[in-house]
Amino acid sequence: MTRKEVQATARPVLMRSLHLKKNAFRQFFYESTLRFGKQIGSDIAALKDETASIVNKKYMFSLGMETSGAQSFLKWISDEFNAEDVSHEQEERLRRLVAEYPKIRAYIRIEEDQLIFDHERFAEDVVAGRFKETIFGTTFDIQSVIETAINTGSVALDFSIEPFKKSLLYTDHVRANIQPYAERILTDMSLGHWDLYEELTDEGREDSVCLRLPPTDFLVARPPQMDVIMNGTCAIDFGTRSTVVVCRDREARLLRIGKGDYSNEPTIQDYENPTAIELIDIEKFKQLYRAREGRPYTEWAQVTASHQAADAIFERQSTEGIAVYYSVFSELKRWTRDTANSPILKDRHGYIQEVKPYAETQPLDAGGFDPIEIYAYYLGLYINNMHRSIYLDYILSFPVGYEKSVREHIRQSFERGLRKTLPKALLDDADMMRRFRVYDGANEPAAYAISALEAYGLEPKRAGEEVAYGVFDFGGGTTDFDFGVESVPENGRRKFIIEQFGFGSDMYLGGENILELLAYEVFKDNLPEMRQHKITFALPPESETFAGAEALVRETRDAASHLNNKILAERLRPFWEHGAGYEEFAAGDAFDTEMTLFSSEKTGNAGNRADVRLHIDVKKLERTLENRIRRGVDNFFQAMAAAFKGRDVRQVHIFLAGNSCKAPIVRKLFDEYIDRQIGAISPAAKTAGEKTDGKKQEHTKSTMQRKDAPFILYLPLGMEHEEKEMGKKLLDGFDRLRTGKTGVAFGLLRCRKGGKDVKIINKNVDAHDELLFPYFLGSLNEHGCFHVDIDARVDYGVWTYFTYADEDEFELYYTQEPRALKGHMKAAEVRMVRCMVDDSDVSDDDDVGVYIRKKSPNTIEYTVAAEKALMAKNYKGTIYTIRLG
Repeated sequence: MTRKEVQATARPVLMRSLHLKKNAFRQFFYESTLRFGKQIGSDIAALKDETASIVNKKYMFSLGMETSGAQSFLKWISDEFNAEDVSHEQEERLRRLVAEYPKIRAYIRIEEDQLIFDHERFAEDVVAGRFKETIFGTTFDIQSVIETAINTGSVALDFSIEPFKKSLLYTDHVRANIQPYAERILTDMSLGHWDLYEELTDEGREDSVCLRLPPTDFLVARPPQMDVIMNGTCAIDFGTRSTVVVCRDREARLLRIGKGDYSNEPTIQDYENPTAIELIDIEKFKQLYRAREGRPYTEWAQVTASHQAADAIFERQSTEGIAVYYSVFSELKRWTRDTANSPILKDRHGYIQEVKPYAETQPLDAGGFDPIEIYAYYLGLYINNMHRSIYLDYILSFPVGYEKSVREHIRQSFERGLRKTLPKALLDDADMMRRFRVYDGANEPAAYAISALEAYGLEPKRAGEEVAYGVFDFGGGTTDFDFGVESVPENGRRKFIIEQFGFGSDMYLGGENILELLAYEVFKDNLPEMRQHKITFALPPESETFAGAEALVRETRDAASHLNNKILAERLRPFWEHGAGYEEFAAGDAFDTEMTLFSSEKTGNAGNRADVRLHIDVKKLERTLENRIRRGVDNFFQAMAAAFKGRDVRQVHIFLAGNSCKAPIVRKLFDEYIDRQIGAISPAAKTAGEKTDGKKQEHTKSTMQRKDAPFILYLPLGMEHEEKEMGKKLLDGFDRLRTGKTGVAFGLLRCRKGGKDVKIINKNVDAHDELLFPYFLGSLNEHGCFHVDIDARVDYGVWTYFTYADEDEFELYYTQEPRALKGHMKAAEVRMVRCMVDDSDVSDDDDVGVYIRKKSPNTIEYTVAAEKALMAKNYKGTIYTIRLG
């Protein structure tokens, strides 16, 4: 059948024969022989047991008591048994065994008076061509079978088809731990199996062995084109801690990733899929991954992802120690922006896999190693399988602060990984593959705003009406701010338009970073215990060392130090998330606890493990938490003021997004800030928010929630009480639930290409889709505080005066935090880079200075010149380049 004929068929096909590639045939032959050998062993053991009384009676005295029953049985059949002693059915079975015994006796051994047939050695010898006999009516000369099939076109199948059926039913269970398929998929003419359809093409039959199935057997092949959701789109919110997938056909629904048993009742956590991979046998995985263009025969036993990978570091550290740290990579998203991070991974077999900085990463099929591609591959396997359907249209979201090169690199990684999960017959269909695309849509906070505006009934009703919003997207790694307005377009081309015109971020305000910060506080509070057991700790972002920290705090993340971060942070997770175990933290101001951490040296029989007793000061943790989040809230409002400056906006709807916004302290701090702002605008409004006894009311009914208030705060989707009736009631069912986390993916779908629903006008990027420069550049003032000299909103390519050129170096301070505009940030709170100039450029001339221009989101150029010289088109002075971040 030609490829065009296959494409035109587009219906399940009944198969009376199998075309197996030689390697696949050898595997099938091996598995069938293995099964055959097991049956021989079972038959011999059964005959021995059934005839035990006869054999014992015959040889009891002649062989002596030292002879085992197994030895007696073998002698009995060798001496030719007496047919009168057994039933007719037993006689037939015994005669077949006697006839074949000389051929198979080398595989029979005695263990504890049991006859064992070595079926594994038997199967290996058959496939290797060392056993070529015909036994029990079946020929085991594998080379002869292959030659016969090639010469005559086919060969009758002597073996049971069951092993092959099982391999088909378990194909995705082996590949990705997905629930095995029901057997009817192979025999129901309305169903069928994708992998069988490959055999119907000329390419599929090339260099293959054709096996004719028994007359009573048949299989059903299914064209994968039948399962393509032609009008479907998949939205992927690739997160720091977890990733959300929402697929849309007629309606949008969440997908479970990494939880392959679909018979289990789902929970909302099933749909928030950990962003992690675990390496078990990475060399074998890469070999198999590269061997096929689509649906390669990789195994879950080689690399795992999502829930199982994330759980591995805690489940196995008690048995495998610090080695488990190197096999699990759970910082995929952070790694994409860390230009200096080249982690070393080691799989559970001991193979060391170097991981280059993401910008230098090459595709797996080109000989490289790309963990993002691997993660996308597993996402794709859970999206595209025979329990579900096939999607060809994918849309990705990104954080607001990702530069174009990083976004594009991630998009390409996902494109390769997702494409790899498509069946070969589909990849060969050029017309169908023209529909395959992976593209970037709205950034994460804007996508969430789309969901929140809809859910809370805030979408504008008519042309000319605008609704202003701000999003505080507090995720696992960073916190992004996004500001804009939604309107109804006059021309009616879209239902809504969202115009983004302001953004910001707090790079290290993320749930996982918060946990590391809290863990570091506990570590510092227990230094005597840590010193005694030589417990080291990896320094979290933004944290500082202390006097005497040299032997305890690591700025580079070795395995023991990083695991101690992870373990201690996980112990504090109930405090942060108010989940299971929170009662212990809520019971008092402090408590003691025991746990196992890892020492920097061996501690006896326990290896590197050390049992430590820690004191946890809950009140101190609360203060630390509040201070850090308050800083992020301050940054948000400072960024919002800059974004809406000069715009006639009377009310801003503030949406809290991301799982980290579920923490009660977040709402408390926002409420306090908003109350202060309202009080500053209108003292009467402030008074209305207080009780007669001077105490504040609960914020669920505070003045800030008045319809005419300048700011209205909304909790993450799914947290508002239904009685508030602030918007549409969320739909029942886990797979349609919009939350502070899943709202991004649902909103992303609404701005999909061709949907004509929500159009995004992103003024946070330039004409080339590059992110606007995110840093404030400056120097230190006389009080040692950061002073902004070059605002973040200065355009690319514009030379701006910075300082005198009277020395051969100068210090440049920079930060992304909008609170820098207040002028209160200390030198320790911002970053600094030392910039050098050539001696020939040093000048005391007051008309000559250092000028800076922005080149990319993380790169600047500087030069020494007079302003007039820079205005000339043919400026030829030395231009220096330096990277920030």
